Amino acid sequence: MKKYLLLLLIILPFTQYTIQAQSKKNYSIKLKVNGLKDSTCYLAHFYLSPKSQIIKDTTVCDANGNIEFKGDTELPKGIYIISVGTSKSIQLIIGNDSEIEMETDTTYDHSKLRVIRSEENKVFYDYQNTMAEKNKEFQNLNTIQKKQPDIKVTEMIKALQEGVMKYQKDFFEKNKNSIAAKLLKAPQQPNIPEAPKLQNGGIDSTFSLRWIQNHYFDNMDLSDEMFIKTPYLEGKIDYYLDNLTYQIPDSLSKAADFIMKKAQNTRNMQRYFSSHIASRYERPNFMGGDAVFVHMAEKYFLGMPSLWDSATLAPINEKKIAVKNVLLGQKIQNAQLVDTTGNQLITLYDLNAKYTLMFLYDPECSHCKERAPKILSFYEKMKSKGLKVFAASTVNDLDKMKTFIKTMKTAQFINVYDKFSITDFRSKYNVYTTPQVILLDKDKKIIGRGLEEDQMEDLINKMERMTNK
Repeated sequence: MKKYLLLLLIILPFTQYTIQAQSKKNYSIKLKVNGLKDSTCYLAHFYLSPKSQIIKDTTVCDANGNIEFKGDTELPKGIYIISVGTSKSIQLIIGNDSEIEMETDTTYDHSKLRVIRSEENKVFYDYQNTMAEKNKEFQNLNTIQKKQPDIKVTEMIKALQEGVMKYQKDFFEKNKNSIAAKLLKAPQQPNIPEAPKLQNGGIDSTFSLRWIQNHYFDNMDLSDEMFIKTPYLEGKIDYYLDNLTYQIPDSLSKAADFIMKKAQNTRNMQRYFSSHIASRYERPNFMGGDAVFVHMAEKYFLGMPSLWDSATLAPINEKKIAVKNVLLGQKIQNAQLVDTTGNQLITLYDLNAKYTLMFLYDPECSHCKERAPKILSFYEKMKSKGLKVFAASTVNDLDKMKTFIKTMKTAQFINVYDKFSITDFRSKYNVYTTPQVILLDKDKKIIGRGLEEDQMEDLINKMERMTNK
């Protein structure tokens, strides 16, 4: 219950982070900080997450603590920050008010902040302060309950929770046209209804997940650019992808399409979501996740060129081709390279092996030298199961390759190099850094990429068990 109730509280942190970029907008914002004098102050807005803020204006407070920002054009809507120095700040809403006036002291406690002029910020701080009081009540009751469980305290906690939910429902209904209310409600997860009963009288155990997958963004309009200027947009997107979506490429690609569809009427939101999701899966934290990057690149970059300039699309296309060539299940592109004699051509497809480990390396790369002994040990352990190592130097230098082989004691590998400099390792095998390790089956289809030796051992053993069955 504690976890659930705390999720309802939207007490945004009054913390100063790194601030970027600067521009001048139209506004009239006055803040009096009692006890402050002669300090440099910044007006900034959040940008996607708590750690990123963008400066909109700078000023210096006078000897009486008066701070004023003003300009000639209305500020874009969102959650802003007035920062003093590098550690103190307060938040405010830029919404439908043309003028804002507030007063506080050097504690910067939101409960002590007084809104003199600004209906949006009155709504914002009324909610913040009420929820802070409710949270304090809950913490007190929770402490009592932990020390000595009591049914009366349990009932008080339940009543408090019900009261909070009623307050929120009434608050958001009363202020539904307020920008502040929309910004406060957006981070909250919609309440999941009870699962319907099945025909056999049982409960649909999959209902909750399916419902929240479809309704998670009900409180946030993903086509509204003001949410870019908040500390929670990026977190909402990441939570949906990481926690409400099965971690397989097909499900993640469908989830990305779901998000993109909700932003389809707003160019800037489409650009942000497509860039953010593509970057997440360009180097995913699980094998096969880069298929989502290919999906995003093909559908929302190359498939929607009007969103981008050619300088953006060219490298995206180059990377897409490289990643697509090494997706799981793909047959690896053939390689024709020269052996250590400098004369004999070795063709990857002609290699008769149940499993082939492609080890793509630079002979002078320190990480490659660290990896080579591990691969050698792995090879010694697994060669009885039909493993061969196709070790390809990406550098056209026979002497350096020979030195590497001698030093690393990898003469047992099938050692080759690109004598004629005709192999595009980057495009064919996604070699942007070395070393790269790709595990192939007997048909030269990719069954593993970027794995450690113990993971490859588990994979081969699993495939052996499946074959024996």
